[in-house]
Amino acid sequence: MPVFGLKSVQIMIDAQYERWFWVDFSAFFMPELVQLMLFWYWSNIILINLGQGNFDDQNTVVSVLLLILIGYFVL
Repeated sequence: MPVFGLKSVQIMIDAQYERWFWVDFSAFFMPELVQLMLFWYWSNIILINLGQGNFDDQNTVVSVLLLILIGYFVL
């Protein structure tokens, strides 16, 4: 019988589910959503208009934010 099939283990999982769901949501899902939105903004708006003027500063800011998020995911 697998360990997770035991009634005592299921009770422990059910008791901790809600807490760990929010930890998972805030620590993994939200940063990935932010990274996806930043990458979309960078690739569809900044990268296309990079040679036209005022997008150099935005390119730097978004690139640094993406690098910070990548470092967070690696850690």
